[in-house]
Amino acid sequence: MRERAGPRWLVAVLAAAYAAPLGLLVLRATADTWRAPAVWPQALGWRGVTNLLHPGIVSAVVNSLVVAVATTVLAVVLGWGAARVLAGRDRARRRLLYALVALPLLVPPYAVGVGLGGWFVRWGLVDSRTALMLAHLVYVLPYVVLV
Repeated sequence: MRERAGPRWLVAVLAAAYAAPLGLLVLRATADTWRAPAVWPQALGWRGVTNLLHPGIVSAVVNSLVVAVATTVLAVVLGWGAARVLAGRDRARRRLLYALVALPLLVPPYAVGVGLGGWFVRWGLVDSRTALMLAHLVYVLPYVVLV
């Protein structure tokens, strides 16, 4: 069978639209000087790439990956049980659990953050990865349960 020519150009346009910001990111990383009204950088160099390999940046990326993986694993473990209850037959339990799980999405993020901050101070978790992981878990868990 003969394929239509339409989807090929559409795929190419969509691929270019997704790749353009990444190309600009690479261009920005290799630009030593790029002032506002200019369309093209005034000076190209490797300053951005060398800054990327700074030890502080590497430790920040490792910290982010540790928090992300730990939050994901914990969310899947906790979300699995909640999702099983939501799939059950007891309508009252399902509604109550769904309301409790979705509550952080309904409350303004500032209020949730202030409330979590108070609890983290009481629990002695200030400035810890555990506190950051639990704060992320508050917003990740409802989506994991629903998926």
